[in-house]
Amino acid sequence: MNFSSNIDQHRLSIDLLDRTLLDLLAERCRLVRQNSDCAELRNEIWVAMGHYSEGAGRGLSRNFMAKLGRILDQTARIDIASPLLGLEPNDLLGSMEVFDKAILLVLSERFKVVLRIGKIKRSQDIQPLDPRRWTALLNEREARGESLGIPKALIVKLFELIHEFALEIESKVEI
Repeated sequence: MNFSSNIDQHRLSIDLLDRTLLDLLAERCRLVRQNSDCAELRNEIWVAMGHYSEGAGRGLSRNFMAKLGRILDQTARIDIASPLLGLEPNDLLGSMEVFDKAILLVLSERFKVVLRIGKIKRSQDIQPLDPRRWTALLNEREARGESLGIPKALIVKLFELIHEFALEIESKVEI
């Protein structure tokens, strides 16, 4: 298999994981909008439920997790259509826990793919940053997120954070 088709397969995986991430984020926005206390409790929940430790075990740095948490906290201020109705506060917190775990899992899998791409790039002496790919990716994610009701500014913050961490991973790759 040549370099181009191999990296294209990995990029397709990234695209699919990002779509899943945006879908989860949109649903999380609907959920948290129902009860803004969820956002205020997010950090406490992540500590109590071991999300920071689990994230570290999956290769997500504490700094990345903290920044991601602050981005997720902003979801309480997003008014997405068709909020979830009839959920009790405990159901909301439990559901938020499930969405947050799913988001962390998707990001962990995404960064595993980034690592594989980084190894291919390193073996081919290709720089981690591909400006055309980054611009195209961000534009597509913005359009997809906006179609789900997620504000562009939040999408940009999220994917800039993801991109920064991905570049960090790729820059540290050894073959």
